Amino acid sequence: MMAKRMGKVAELHVAEISETPDWKKVGHVVDATWNANWAEVDMSDQDSLNNEYLRGRGDFSIDGTLRYNPQDEGQALLEESAFEQTTEANLLVRWRSKAGAGEKEFVAPAFVSAFSNSRPDEAPQDISFTIRIAGPIQRQNQNGGGS
Repeated sequence: MMAKRMGKVAELHVAEISETPDWKKVGHVVDATWNANWAEVDMSDQDSLNNEYLRGRGDFSIDGTLRYNPQDEGQALLEESAFEQTTEANLLVRWRSKAGAGEKEFVAPAFVSAFSNSRPDEAPQDISFTIRIAGPIQRQNQNGGGS
């Protein structure tokens, strides 16, 4: 039987690109979604009884909403990535469904492709964001539960 888990146990960390990343947890997350999509390449021909497909290129992103906190170092790195004038990945991202030794995590180069900071009248100030994965994704097991 599959173990179910609450979404709030997931973690999102970011770091500047380097050989030894200094990971910063992105705090005050309201929601975040890891998106993975693959193109389908139709390989069917007249001899095919059914449509035949190959797996094509992947497209990966993380969409989410944060409660804005100007002192949160992870949020500050997202904002810097969003407004840096570059065409290349300028951020490392680490996504964990659950923190803990032996649990899986995904690490990849990325950049922020959408960043929206709202200013409502009588509600918390939120940030909506999209992090676009811009390179190979490494799936690995965590060494520990912390940052």
